[in-house]
Amino acid sequence: MTILMMVLFVATSLHGFAQQKENAREEGQEKIETLTDTQKGKLKSILSNYDSHSLTAENAKAIHKAFREAGLRAGPATADAIRETGFDPDKLRDLAPPPDMEGDHKRDDNGSTRLTDHPAQGKTGFAVSSSAVKADGSLMSDFTGDGRGVSMPLEWTKVPAGTKFFALNLWHVPHPSSEPNKVKSYWVIYNIPADVRQLPEDVKGLGIDGYNDKDNTGYDPMKSKGPGVKKYNLTIYALSAKPTFSTKKVQRSDLLKAIKGITLDECTLEYTYERGKE
Repeated sequence: MTILMMVLFVATSLHGFAQQKENAREEGQEKIETLTDTQKGKLKSILSNYDSHSLTAENAKAIHKAFREAGLRAGPATADAIRETGFDPDKLRDLAPPPDMEGDHKRDDNGSTRLTDHPAQGKTGFAVSSSAVKADGSLMSDFTGDGRGVSMPLEWTKVPAGTKFFALNLWHVPHPSSEPNKVKSYWVIYNIPADVRQLPEDVKGLGIDGYNDKDNTGYDPMKSKGPGVKKYNLTIYALSAKPTFSTKKVQRSDLLKAIKGITLDECTLEYTYERGKE
């Protein structure tokens, strides 16, 4: 009996210790969401060494390095503090994306950055990948406006039960810090048959093409303005029914509205492209 009580005591103690660690971790995460006066002072001191009107990619890399060493992470609070000093956080990101950006990048063993969600998975295990995306998470130039400009090959697996159709959208947020809800759409396809598991490069005739932001149907190869790495997103939707539309000119917003309530799962392939790198 005494041994049983000792086992229960140890188990209870271990559970309490684990809970304390979890609470401490959550509290630490909450603190990251705001900057202290000391952190703001460090940020201002770092940026005071640079001219906001003549920043270079090397300047941006040095700034991000200094931010990391000062314990400053990418996020809304940091972006607001950067603006308060007269700098543009979007310009900093475009020149040299911070490698510690939450949800975007993670350092690998050799110190370079890679996307953490490749291939992406939905809540049911639904996953999408592409042979056009290299191991470092960047897209081959053949599938951009700097190459042949054809659509990339895609493959998806672990399709949710009850899927009747698929739809896809290729999209990009040009200014994630200042305008996170402003999205540019490059490619829309809907009514892809449920038995399809892959799209070949330069696909034609599978599903129905919607309209991109250039008011054309089909794939609009990205050809971003300005230097630096840009992040793009390709989302596949598994649908329980055929979507209906109030317009014949289906764009991203129309698709998202039509599939609300019939989406079984979705998964997003994130990748990057930097003009002139290849």
